Amino acid sequence: MKTIIRQLIDDFHERPLPVLTKRGKKLPAIHGKTSVVIGMRRTGKTYFCYQQMQALLAAGIEMNQIFCRNFEDEHVERKNLLSGNSKGFAIVCRK
Repeated sequence: MKTIIRQLIDDFHERPLPVLTKRGKKLPAIHGKTSVVIGMRRTGKTYFCYQQMQALLAAGIEMNQIFCRNFEDEHVERKNLLSGNSKGFAIVCRK
């Protein structure tokens, strides 16, 4: 399992963030906690997370300190992470 997680992190850091249309929404930060975005399909969760990551990068956080994971990934057993029919993403920023 550690090998799969390490590969997911490496894959994430190798991909560039897409070009985005900036939205006025913010993700409230709670010190020491992981931010999780959940919601219905096709509501913009992925691009909202990309926007939050761009804000972290603009604030001086290094990319290797940021990790975003889509819980629909076939490598992650979703039932242990989220319940119900929601899809979700998590952004982890280590300072």
